[in-house]
Amino acid sequence: TICGRYSKIPFTVWTLLAMSMPVMMLLITALIPMVVSTQDLVLVASFNGLSKSVSDCVTAMTQEDRTMYDHIYLPTATSRALYTTARVDVDRFCDTMLLTELRRMAQVDPVFDTQRDQLQRTVRELVVERALMDAEMDAWNTTAQKERIEILRPAMEAVIFRATNVIARVAA
Repeated sequence: TICGRYSKIPFTVWTLLAMSMPVMMLLITALIPMVVSTQDLVLVASFNGLSKSVSDCVTAMTQEDRTMYDHIYLPTATSRALYTTARVDVDRFCDTMLLTELRRMAQVDPVFDTQRDQLQRTVRELVVERALMDAEMDAWNTTAQKERIEILRPAMEAVIFRATNVIARVAA
């Protein structure tokens, strides 16, 4: 009885409703993981700026290492200019942009503040090593430059490690 009137529902309608229930249940169970996946994608998208900054930093460090090697083993005025340009890029990408992005992320999650402090300390150590390398380059002391590069490369690798470690912490 619907609204006081007796109405007969055909068997095919009951069959359709009965058969649609498992389909609806399957759709609901499929939508739940989709919601979780969407939330994960939104979370990953919020770290897009951080991953770009890390990528730019690592790329700049690699470029600096290559130009430093070129200048030490094939010293010319051009190779020194390329090395200087690469250093400016590392300062911009690793010191300024990446640390700024980590500072922004630290406002959301305090874990990033510790990451920023560790990366900043590592970048400062690299700056000291690069200053010593510059002194050797200015003195045209190739033997000391070749020895200094063996000290400078681990400092560069430490910056790259700290930068990529930030992304690993985000993923975890």
